[in-house]
Amino acid sequence: MLDEALKYVAEGFAVFPVGLDKKPLTEHGFKDATQTQQGVKGYWTKWPDAGIAIPTQGFIVLDFDKKNGGAESLIKLETDYGKLPETRVHRTGGGGLHFVYRNPNSHDIRNTVAAGGYPGLDIRANGGYIVMPPSLHPSGKNYLLLQDKPIATCPEFIIGLAGKQKSLATITPGESVPFPEGQRNQ
Repeated sequence: MLDEALKYVAEGFAVFPVGLDKKPLTEHGFKDATQTQQGVKGYWTKWPDAGIAIPTQGFIVLDFDKKNGGAESLIKLETDYGKLPETRVHRTGGGGLHFVYRNPNSHDIRNTVAAGGYPGLDIRANGGYIVMPPSLHPSGKNYLLLQDKPIATCPEFIIGLAGKQKSLATITPGESVPFPEGQRNQ
């Protein structure tokens, strides 16, 4: 994992260690991310089996979660808006997908659950992070790099979906809808 974390830093990513539960091992989480070889060596000497995570500040990551209907939402999203632009894509250990895009013009995009009402489509952006390949997932499977493409600029329609969760008027009785981080009281 040390070698892989060093490769990410060489590619310009900031990294920090996470446990198998995907929770940060450092005191301040993604705020402790490092872009130095010395910092990486310090973290992975202390936690040699740690997974690798990156803060998503400056990125917009579409996280299609398989267990919550993400595969179906990917198909519906591309039916509604057209094929997503080619970019870097990871398969998560849980079988989902991460489409990694650059945040154009530094839009203040926050983490969003069920973005635009698409079940299983979460957006990870400012204030968030993702786990990177080849980290181990709680399922026992590794995250994998599926498309090693240059990171493309996020399409405008995704920026429009960010922050749009499922409308309360469309929730059926007994349906489970997660509360977006920091919006429980709203």
